[in-house]
Amino acid sequence: MIPTNGFYEWHRQERGKQPYFVRMRNERLFAFAGLWDRWESPGKDVIETCTILTTAANAVLAPIHGPDAGNRSHGEYDRWLDTTLTDPDLLAPLLVPFSPEELLAFPVSLRVNTPASDDVGCIAPLP
Repeated sequence: MIPTNGFYEWHRQERGKQPYFVRMRNERLFAFAGLWDRWESPGKDVIETCTILTTAANAVLAPIHGPDAGNRSHGEYDRWLDTTLTDPDLLAPLLVPFSPEELLAFPVSLRVNTPASDDVGCIAPLP
């Protein structure tokens, strides 16, 4: 599980891309389904990687990024973390779009495109 309070999506417009911040309406933390791996070369170099699993966009994300944009999948946390579940047919029902009623998306400042910007202003709604 990859915990978060929200994420960014970019909406393509004539003058470039407008970032949107997406979060829970109740502002609670949630988690993405993810995969993590650690690889060590014969020379002992280590590479650690992770990825977020996505599925079809829901009604909140589709207008921003298009229907084919991945919607961060989530589901029953206990099932995601259950290492005894190895049958893909038991996990497939978890790969569904997140409930749009629980999400809120709003445009934010282009400052999010600057790595030096790391403050609450990056997630503040535009006026």
